[in-house]
Amino acid sequence: MNALLSQRPIWLATDPLMFEEEAQDREEFIYHRPVLVREAIELLAPRPAALVLDATCGGGGHSEGILKTGADVLALDQDPDAIAEATSRLSEFGNRVTLRKANFRHADHVLDELKVGKIGGAILDLGVSSRQLENAERGFSLMRNGPLDMRMDRLRENCGCNHQQLQRRRIDPTFSRSR
Repeated sequence: MNALLSQRPIWLATDPLMFEEEAQDREEFIYHRPVLVREAIELLAPRPAALVLDATCGGGGHSEGILKTGADVLALDQDPDAIAEATSRLSEFGNRVTLRKANFRHADHVLDELKVGKIGGAILDLGVSSRQLENAERGFSLMRNGPLDMRMDRLRENCGCNHQQLQRRRIDPTFSRSR
C-alpha cells in the first residue's frame, strides 16, 4: 500500500479545459463487445419463442445471442446511439426483436405498454460501453479531451441542468444551480 502512495500521480490529460482540435469520427470506435455471452446465455437458458428482456442492450451482443437460441427479445437502452447500433445489428431477426429507448428502471412501463404479462427471462449488463468511453463527444472519456456531459441519454435533461450549465460547473466549481 505504501508503494502506491509514494508513486507520482499520472495525469490523463495535459489540460482538461482544452478540447481536441477535431473530434474522432464515430466510425473509428467499435461498439462494446460483451464478454461471457455464451456463459450468460447458458445460465439464462432461453426457450424458443419465449420473450427475454435485455434491459441494457447496448450494441445488441447479448440480444443477438439470445435470438440465435430461438427466443424473442425485448431490448431496452437509454442511449440513442446504442439503440441505433442494435437496430442495425439485429435487423436480420425482423419482428422477433423489439427495441425501445428506455432506461431499465422503466422496464415495467414498457412491458405494460406492449401488453406483455410474462417474460421468459431477463438480462442486464450494467456499465458503460467502450464506445462511450473512447468517444470524446460522449463526455465519458478520460483518454480524450472533450465536453463534460456524462449522461447516457444526452437528449434528456435528466440531471437537472443543461449542457451549458454542466460546462460552467466544470470551469467554475463554485457554480450553483440557483444562479
